[in-house]
Amino acid sequence: MIYDNLYWWFKEAVPKDICNKIIKAGLAANVHTASLQNMDPKNLSKSDLKLLSKIRKTNISFIHYKWIYDILNPYIIEANRNAKWNYSLIESEDCQFTIYNKNSFYDWHIDAYDIGTNPNPKTNRKISLVLNLSDPNDYECGILEFCSPVPNKKLKIFKAKEILPQGSIAVFTSYTWHRVTPVTKGLRYSLVNWTIGDNLK
Repeated sequence: MIYDNLYWWFKEAVPKDICNKIIKAGLAANVHTASLQNMDPKNLSKSDLKLLSKIRKTNISFIHYKWIYDILNPYIIEANRNAKWNYSLIESEDCQFTIYNKNSFYDWHIDAYDIGTNPNPKTNRKISLVLNLSDPNDYECGILEFCSPVPNKKLKIFKAKEILPQGSIAVFTSYTWHRVTPVTKGLRYSLVNWTIGDNLK
């Protein structure tokens, strides 16, 4: 069935003190306005900003620490095996630390690279991971949601409420459509990781 193993989740996998350590590292990095794959984040035009206002409103930074990958990789491997995706994986990209303030959101999208935007055409993102770094009492809404196969008027939406507890993880294929609904109150932090492999054939 098309909805089987749309995402794999781990409740409260990462301790609170580690979540706070990741938040500190993310805030200390170069925080900037998030863009889309075909945009230059250092030179956003008026048309870019207009498009972003409809698709994505978040701030991000990128961090790369071995201790973070040591925490995340076992969950990626376990989900890839247990969900029976069985992708051949090579390595992970830099982790994206994401800040959702009030009214921040990210509409329907996939994480796999579009044609022409992939920095390495021989590979692509295969597995995505989202780690909820915030206590659910610190914000309202901002829910990670999935749909399959593609967004449309009759789509079936799956709300990943399993990862609302701080330190919980959702793992899914990078070709899966997902979104984060607008935060209506407070502040939500998350960490996103993409693991790449050879292109699907």
